[in-house]
Amino acid sequence: MPPRPSLIVAHYDEIALKGANRRWFTGRLARAMRDQLEGCAVEAVEPVRGRVDVRLGPTADPGRVIERLRHVPGVASVAPMWRIPRDPDGIDEAVLALLPGVAPASFCVRVARTDKSYPLSSPVLERRIGARIHEGLGWPVSLRHPALTVAVEIDGAGARCGLALTPGPGGLPVGTAGRVLCLLSGGVDSALAAWRMMRRGCRVDALHLHSVPITSDASQRAAQAMAGFLARGQAHVRLTRVCITDIQKHIALVAAPPLRTVLYRRTMVRIADRFARRARVRALVTGEALGQVASQTLENLATIDRVASRPVLRPLIGYDKREVVDEARRLGLPRAALADEDDCCRVYAPVAAAIRSDEAACAAVEAEVPLEALIEAAMQAAERVIVPPDWADD
Repeated sequence: MPPRPSLIVAHYDEIALKGANRRWFTGRLARAMRDQLEGCAVEAVEPVRGRVDVRLGPTADPGRVIERLRHVPGVASVAPMWRIPRDPDGIDEAVLALLPGVAPASFCVRVARTDKSYPLSSPVLERRIGARIHEGLGWPVSLRHPALTVAVEIDGAGARCGLALTPGPGGLPVGTAGRVLCLLSGGVDSALAAWRMMRRGCRVDALHLHSVPITSDASQRAAQAMAGFLARGQAHVRLTRVCITDIQKHIALVAAPPLRTVLYRRTMVRIADRFARRARVRALVTGEALGQVASQTLENLATIDRVASRPVLRPLIGYDKREVVDEARRLGLPRAALADEDDCCRVYAPVAAAIRSDEAACAAVEAEVPLEALIEAAMQAAERVIVPPDWADD
């Protein structure tokens, strides 16, 4: 069993392409990492060329630190690291001493050498270390799908060895691309859309629209769970809950059934757009996918978007439902199994919704409803909460 590491190293990938702006991006990444490691007894989080080093305090739990960092956008991979001698013979011996006692199904060696004056190249070192392990321990080699990756890094300051690289989200640090407001339902679609925007550097606020007391509070609880998961990537999520029951009742009284769902969606976007304007948020985000339901045809999406004064981003527009569920499962998103009656979009919904809505027809119906007063009342009654990360170790 290897000794306790003193260092956790987080590597990035896309940030390395930022040229003269790279220092700013790595600074934002280090700040995001510090936020998520609060209370984890780390001594320092320091950007270094090509990586961010996390120095562990005497009481820090390396597993807890790795678990938190693997959710931080901008982190491509994270691994415990041990400082080892810098000379080739010392590297060989130190790596062998660190290897676990139980043989993995396969292994490979990866060497990153930023000090180009070092006498041996990275490929030569990989073959040398790999041969020592294979010949000394008999472990099988797999360069494509290794069960264990032995990572060695060499720079001007010294050398390090890491085992068991844990992949992170990659992408860009939260906050480097501005803020967005996600219409967060109780399902995985909108949460996955929000997560993908976080990975592109956006800080995500959330808006949950519900129809209590016509529905149960199941969607509110599910949205809270989704926000807690998303907060793992950005320290916290500002969640606003708005009841639209009265608005839906008024629309249902005057609208032809096929138009109701589109009209509900237009109202939701109106409300989101106003909250976004107040908070100076640059764009809205939804989990809609083209053609997944009747309200998500090109014609209906265009009709819905016309009430917004800022872009409506749909990161999942080309996904099908199986792809959404598979990715949500891979990421570990909370699974919300909501019944149809708990979805506010289905309140007073028709059996067959319009797949080609008409802007003029929608506007005519909306003119018969005291929409401005209803929206203002709903916004005044909104509940706002700050949702922290749902770390299992808290």
